[in-house]
Amino acid sequence: MSSKIFAVLALLVLVMSPAVLAAAVGPGYGYGYPPGGGGGEDSPLDITLDSSCEENVITVYRKNTPELISGAHVTVTDVTGAPIFSGDTGVYPEEPGELTFGSYPDYCGLTVIVTATKSGYQPEEETFVLVPCEQCGPYCGDGTCDEGETYENCPEDCAPPLVPPEEEEEDGAAPGDGEGDGGPPEGEGMRCTTNDDCEDGEYCDIPSTETVYGTCEPVVGECGYAENHVWVAYECGPEAGCPTCESGFECDNHVCVTASAPPPAEEGGAAPGEGEEGDEGEETGEEGLPPWLFILGGLVLLGLLIWWFLTQQQGSRGRR
Repeated sequence: MSSKIFAVLALLVLVMSPAVLAAAVGPGYGYGYPPGGGGGEDSPLDITLDSSCEENVITVYRKNTPELISGAHVTVTDVTGAPIFSGDTGVYPEEPGELTFGSYPDYCGLTVIVTATKSGYQPEEETFVLVPCEQCGPYCGDGTCDEGETYENCPEDCAPPLVPPEEEEEDGAAPGDGEGDGGPPEGEGMRCTTNDDCEDGEYCDIPSTETVYGTCEPVVGECGYAENHVWVAYECGPEAGCPTCESGFECDNHVCVTASAPPPAEEGGAAPGEGEEGDEGEETGEEGLPPWLFILGGLVLLGLLIWWFLTQQQGSRGRR
């Protein structure tokens, strides 16, 4: 009888042993492989992270085994150590050994450090990169003010709203006015954040990087005109400050073109510009006549004197 009782007790001890229960129930619920592997040393942990646009799922295992570890405390930080998220694995409604945190657009494109700890196990730390934000769609920080984004919830992408002068507060200061608060500068010009807020002949003058507002100021310059918020310079022209054309070129409608030949001088007259010295209205003097004309006049005068002399000689002979 005593041998039968001994056999029954031995069977109960065998059935209630952790190894038998682990084989019957399976790993992941506090059974299975005992912490430290039964050798008295803490077992190492293993961490995986499945990042998608919908969710980020952390799973903690006993290293080199398929055993899921529930009740492990998990912390998530960025690379500077700033906390992002923390919690315990396997807490309802989570699956055994799992912990879910965040999703696009708040948790994407980040490099995170995940640390898992549990009594009886060696702490484990792993570094992961979350799913890229651009893979999921528009996000704050992509440089475009997308639908649903405003200056209030995404100042990285969206400009502050313009405040027309007529909407200034009763004390004469527009909302945001003041030193160092990014308000519009003082002045009478139209407030702006880009050139597109100004007229075609104006540009948005933002005085410093410490403010997002500016004023529309006229585009000015020398020898040219304002167009599309910039100054377009002439190639040449009679206006003050305009350059002249190189030799062999002349300015035609503010553009240097090949110079045309001067008009020919009139026959028997002087070329344009000649004989214009002296006071206006003064007749051209003898200095403007060609030399051969003086010689011809002298010969004619000499011939007339000779003719007169010969005529007088013949008349005196006839009277004798």
